[in-house]
Amino acid sequence: ARVDERSSPGPLSGTTVAVKGNIDVGGLRTTAGCSSFGEVAERSAPVVSRLEAAGAVIAGTTNLDQFATG
Repeated sequence: ARVDERSSPGPLSGTTVAVKGNIDVGGLRTTAGCSSFGEVAERSAPVVSRLEAAGAVIAGTTNLDQFATG
């Protein structure tokens, strides 16, 4: 999401956020730490959509232990 000066900024306006690799971000690959498991998400998870609606800028996703078992 981009900060749009024409709309109301929202409480997280311009805050950069990285999303854990087991949460879908539309257009990015969700792997849950397993490259052979991952696929590109068609749409974002509701929590990501809510962050963007509040003005956050999604920088990308982070890695984690495979399937968060670590």
